[in-house]
This record gives sequence, structure tokens and C-alpha cells, in this order.
Amino acid sequence: MMDPLQINDFTPSRDRQKLLREQEVLDQVFHLLKAPFMPRQGLTEMGPLLTSPSELSETRNEVFKTMFQLCYSLLRCDIYLETMLIVHHLLEYLIIY
Repeated sequence: MMDPLQINDFTPSRDRQKLLREQEVLDQVFHLLKAPFMPRQGLTEMGPLLTSPSELSETRNEVFKTMFQLCYSLLRCDIYLETMLIVHHLLEYLIIY
């Protein structure tokens, strides 16, 4: 099985990109990227799992780091330049807040 983080051929497929958009896969990826930084809800509201991207270097957050790398790999392989700019702005927003 090929490691998705080591893929070097980034030739986008129009059909695959269209399918990802139609099935709202990209929306779910963005929700995954934002979720660890959002306050958790339950009986009482708790703080977010991560408060800054710098916490990803801690070993206890390795699962989040891997999740973000896989999401980025998917986005990098399958999105047009306009959408990459949106991702860039979203990541800047997450880093600032």
C-alpha cells in the first residue's frame, strides 16, 4: 500500500475533483480541520482539544498531526488553484486564532 504522504504525482483528475465536490467530501475535510480547534460541547462546555497548531509537535497530539497531513494530502492532490487559496486563508485563520 502506498503512503499517501509520499505521493509525488499530483496530476489532478477533473472527474475525481467533480465527484469530490458533488459528494461534499471537501466540506467534510474542512470540518475535520476545524474540529480540534473548536470548543467541545457536552453537559458543560469545555475548551478545544488544541489551542494552537504548535501543540501538534507534542506526542499526545500525533493523531491530529497525522489527520491534518492526510487532509492536506487529499486537498493538495485534488483541488484547483482557487480552492487552494481558500485553504491557505483558512489555515492562516486557524494559526491566528
